Amino acid sequence: MATQANIFNYLTDNAATFRVLTHPPLFTAQDLARAHHVVKDEVADHAVYRADYRFVLAVVPAGSTINEPNLRHVLQARDIVKASDWDIERLFPGCELGAAPLLGNLFGLTVVADSAFEKRGRIVFHVCSRATSIMMSWRDYKNAADPIVAAIAGPGLSDHHKEVTAESFAEPA
Repeated sequence: MATQANIFNYLTDNAATFRVLTHPPLFTAQDLARAHHVVKDEVADHAVYRADYRFVLAVVPAGSTINEPNLRHVLQARDIVKASDWDIERLFPGCELGAAPLLGNLFGLTVVADSAFEKRGRIVFHVCSRATSIMMSWRDYKNAADPIVAAIAGPGLSDHHKEVTAESFAEPA
């Protein structure tokens, strides 16, 4: 089981420069970005998938969706299915649900990260707790996590769906 201390030690042992961010529990990427004055696209979101018979960790900029056909293609997998909460709790023991550290390699998972982070140059993510995050350069993250880097982010939900409001149903004047 990798704990926060193990993760910090791993990063230090691998000469990664990182900043530990402590804050009240934050549940959205927008809140995390606001709390630490970073661009929302630097905050990472993730999902765990079962690709054929292995688990993988997909990492995308916050607000994006995961383009599952692209992920399947990158992994050369026949089937991909989102992991259940039970699977995630088992894969990341001691971590809060939704706060899995994005160093899946420490947990035996293949990591696939979206190529958009290369343009940003920095990544911010929770570390086992919604009250603790790490900010680090993309280069150091890439060296530490050894991800497959590919275009796996799809448009965010807000790009697909307009908010339904009472005005949407108003009678034409």
